[in-house]
Amino acid sequence: GWWLSATFLVVPVLHVASAETCPDVEVVFARGTGEDSGVGPTGQAFVDSLGPLLVGRSMGVCPVDYATSDPAVSASATLASRTARSGEAARASG
Repeated sequence: GWWLSATFLVVPVLHVASAETCPDVEVVFARGTGEDSGVGPTGQAFVDSLGPLLVGRSMGVCPVDYATSDPAVSASATLASRTARSGEAARASG
């Protein structure tokens, strides 16, 4: 007679932790002088108007965290936030 032979391959499924996915577009926005933390009303209006233009793409928003009373501090805080976000994005995409 005929012998029927079957081979089964069992492969363990490993759960691989992945980095948080990066958004397609990242908005880094510094609020105006005297505004509450976050992106402020102007930044929110910008984000709200940009959203519909990004059909099919994701958007992240990164408000610059700084004291809004000193323009020199504002500029350095903006640079620090952008640099930190760039490093995070590079590590996540890595």
